[in-house]
Amino acid sequence: MARHGQSERQKWKESFWLFRRQPAGANPVQSLDFEIMKKNTAMTRWSIYRASLEFGVTRETITRALAQSGADIQKGATYPTRQIFLALAGDIKGERLRVVKATADRVERQNQVETGKLIPYTEAQDQARAAGGIILTHLQRLEMELPAHLTGLSAVEIAQYLDTEFRRVRSEMREAFNNVGTSPKK
Repeated sequence: MARHGQSERQKWKESFWLFRRQPAGANPVQSLDFEIMKKNTAMTRWSIYRASLEFGVTRETITRALAQSGADIQKGATYPTRQIFLALAGDIKGERLRVVKATADRVERQNQVETGKLIPYTEAQDQARAAGGIILTHLQRLEMELPAHLTGLSAVEIAQYLDTEFRRVRSEMREAFNNVGTSPKK
């Protein structure tokens, strides 16, 4: 009991002298708490084995988490509680920042879609399919029509026919491509 009283008396003396040493205008309560906390809380360090017992996870889990967080893993090394906790639980501030950035990116993409600067992937895919369908249709038509029209013609007549036909196909494709992407949204 006497030791307990001495210990309490010693704590009171320390806090009294810490209180007395405060600079003018300082908040003595905040400074006092900080000084006592600094004195009384030595940084607890853990070996991987002891941390695995305390945190209830395997040594491999702690080792992997520390390595992923950038800690230098060495045999017999000890790590502060905060470092082990952040390695196991993840950096909350970093995670919040990642979520805020992802949300901002999503909102920015939605704004660009609404203003017409971007189109959704599925709509772009549909438009690419429509464009590919137009090209394929014209190529298949030319493949079926050309042999019948070109038989028996001279080289000059074939060149003229092909020139006329390609101009017509280009014009039809240009018209068809102008209509791609202008269909009303679903």
